[in-house]
Amino acid sequence: MDTIQDLYRPEDLIRLENKCKRERGIVWALAGITLALCVFFCCLTDSRSAARMELATVLCSILGGWLVIYRRTFRLKAAGHELEHAQHLLETEHSTLQGRLTVTRERLRIKNSIRIRGLLLENEEGVHRLRVNETQVPVLQRWDGQQVTLRLAGSYVAGIGGEAPDRPGPAKTDRGRGAVLFLKNIWTQLHRFVFWALISAIFWGWIFTLIDNGTPAHKVTVYVHTELCQDEALALKLEEDLPEGIRKVKVHPFSYAVFGTQDLENADVFVLPAEDLETMPESFAPLENETWDFGGRELYRMNGHDVGVKIYDAASQQGAAAAYLGYRPDTDYYLVFNAASAHLSAGDGGALRIAEALLKLD
Repeated sequence: MDTIQDLYRPEDLIRLENKCKRERGIVWALAGITLALCVFFCCLTDSRSAARMELATVLCSILGGWLVIYRRTFRLKAAGHELEHAQHLLETEHSTLQGRLTVTRERLRIKNSIRIRGLLLENEEGVHRLRVNETQVPVLQRWDGQQVTLRLAGSYVAGIGGEAPDRPGPAKTDRGRGAVLFLKNIWTQLHRFVFWALISAIFWGWIFTLIDNGTPAHKVTVYVHTELCQDEALALKLEEDLPEGIRKVKVHPFSYAVFGTQDLENADVFVLPAEDLETMPESFAPLENETWDFGGRELYRMNGHDVGVKIYDAASQQGAAAAYLGYRPDTDYYLVFNAASAHLSAGDGGALRIAEALLKLD
């Protein structure tokens, strides 16, 4: 009887188990490196670099996630499936069958299992349709067209024997087969790649919104009711010399709060036209309670208290921060403080220092 060569031996189980552990380690390493890089980019973020860091983080998350998905799906899971298949072949009761072997081009991918190749074995009993793990096809192709003895575990080939062929085995893959298989793999998992890209963009966009907004305890928020407002440029200018305890300045036009008043209620400083001051008389902090330098500018008095400092004078058409704020030429504008602000003299005074800087801008 021909000596039969086993496709899998007990020592192969150890090799495949080690391969699974190695692939699992690579997957976790890729995930860890991706997360570490994303956190690193977040830590580098400030107002000037926020947009660049957000883009870098999203791209890192997407590309790293794609590598994890690909490695886990087509390397780690494939190794696990091959290990399960090898265990099945070694543990299942075997039978033998003789005949002329033909390795077909029929390929089949069983869900959550290995890729298989179809085989035909022809003898006096007829033609038998068999299967083999596609990774073992190069071994069987050496006997293609030869009389062989097969060891079977069900319909799967577990071993092969016969007169050793003189010709060497063919290359393990057909020309271009690897590239085609790679593209097919990508196509079958395209929905996961797209979903991960969307999740990454949404999640890190939300994280960077939180980072960019900052916490109220360390942020001064300025709302401006002018015709035009270069909010980002003005915020960056005011952040050049931040007072102690303040890490961020946010400048918003009033349209930013169009869907609710919560943002306005949490603001620290307002720049308003004179006609708007009478609409919110209870909202403004009396200036006599505050210690700050308003540069001797004209004050706005309401209900017996000075509540506003003129920031733009319509008569002279001169105003502070005119390079950033588009005032209406025929309207006086005043800078006022929200009475509920935690950054006045009773707090850390951050709003006062930011207001002083704003009044000194050209």
